[in-house]
Amino acid sequence: MEVLITLMIMIIIGSLFFAILPYLLPFFLILFLLSLYHNYKVRKQYRDYFEDQRTQNFYTQDHTQQRTRNTDSDVIDVEYSEETKIYQRVLGEVGGNMISRGAREREAEIFQLLEKSYPNMPRRLLESLFRHRFDPQRCLYIAQDGKVIATLQMTIAQMRFRGYCLEVACFDQIATAPDYRRRHKMRELLQAANDEASHNQLFSLMYVMNPRLFERYGFKTVHTSKRYLLAGEECRRNSCANVRDKADSEQMSALYQRFISRFDGCFLRDAAYYDDLLQRVSKGSEHLCFYYENDTLMGYCLYLIEHQEARVIEIVYLDSRSLKQMLSYVAQKVNGVLLVVSKAEKIERIFPFAIPRREAYLMAR
Repeated sequence: MEVLITLMIMIIIGSLFFAILPYLLPFFLILFLLSLYHNYKVRKQYRDYFEDQRTQNFYTQDHTQQRTRNTDSDVIDVEYSEETKIYQRVLGEVGGNMISRGAREREAEIFQLLEKSYPNMPRRLLESLFRHRFDPQRCLYIAQDGKVIATLQMTIAQMRFRGYCLEVACFDQIATAPDYRRRHKMRELLQAANDEASHNQLFSLMYVMNPRLFERYGFKTVHTSKRYLLAGEECRRNSCANVRDKADSEQMSALYQRFISRFDGCFLRDAAYYDDLLQRVSKGSEHLCFYYENDTLMGYCLYLIEHQEARVIEIVYLDSRSLKQMLSYVAQKVNGVLLVVSKAEKIERIFPFAIPRREAYLMAR
């Protein structure tokens, strides 16, 4: 009897299901089409905004001629044929210039050279990085014809690696004047910097876009990063109620120590570093925001806004909630947020329509 009742119930439910199925199919089809349309719309927004608007806004007319002459992402000399090397030796173009230091009087000239060499980089970001990293005593440059034609900035940093505190050399702000490329000027600077670093530091680091150009100098890729262009509308869907614009250096230093405890091979920072950072932000064009939980600092974000786009320079967070809220705060008045993270981080799990692009390589020697 119980089997018969169960069978009758199943027959009734099946009959009702097949009776309303013709009405449900169009509903599910509409939902499926709406999902496909939303997916297409958001991806098109990412692609169009990144490829078209950003190019039109960031590139000024002064850089038009420079872009046609410099299509490579890395501004570095390229090796040529043996015939070309012979001609350059005959003309005295190889090794004929002295590498100089003490670039304080050449600071403005070096910045102009970097500006010409990196037309893709927004000027305000370049200015911020230059002010932060420029050290005249560790800046190598070659002067010829009364002007700086090539430059390389060295910085010294402390890094924790496998439980040890190491001093490492970082090479940055590498550039060669367009009219003097392909004459091995950058090779001379890199060789001088490598010689100095090999006697004083355990190893050297540098971020590049094309690692093959630097492998000939003994560098090997140790880390790869990804770039995401997040739509401002997508970021603003999250709350930013716990984000503030104030914090002190002690809080930031304590947060950073918690953050790097999860990783190996991180740069060491103290409260003095964050004192300098807070002072730099107060005087410059960069911005800082901070995420709190129960009055405990759980994340901070250093960013720059230009042409309706927020470029995240550095972001430190302990969980996905802090990341989402800080990005929502940053995106309040912009159309897009440019975020660079490590290869292991899966931002697309939080922002499903985010499209990763390869950004830069960290190389070591």
